[in-house]
Amino acid sequence: MGMELSDGMMPGKFRPKLREMFNASGKTVYQVAKDGDLNYNTVKRYLTDKNSERVTTEALFGILRGLGYTWEEIRGMPLEDLYEIEPARIV
Repeated sequence: MGMELSDGMMPGKFRPKLREMFNASGKTVYQVAKDGDLNYNTVKRYLTDKNSERVTTEALFGILRGLGYTWEEIRGMPLEDLYEIEPARIV
């Protein structure tokens, strides 16, 4: 059962809001990596590289934990809190 583009639905993509969440946290990359039980370079790439648009679910969970979110907060987090939905660029 695939999803079809209908009813004027435009293609798009999800852009993680991790950098925004990180900047608002006041934490260092080291703190997020340590508290999220992730490799420092992995966290640095996701939080500081502007070209990093994809994130694994494992890294996403670890970063959220490192930012101080509880298990319950992560489970109840709305999609729009994690991702900005951008329309695809049509060339």
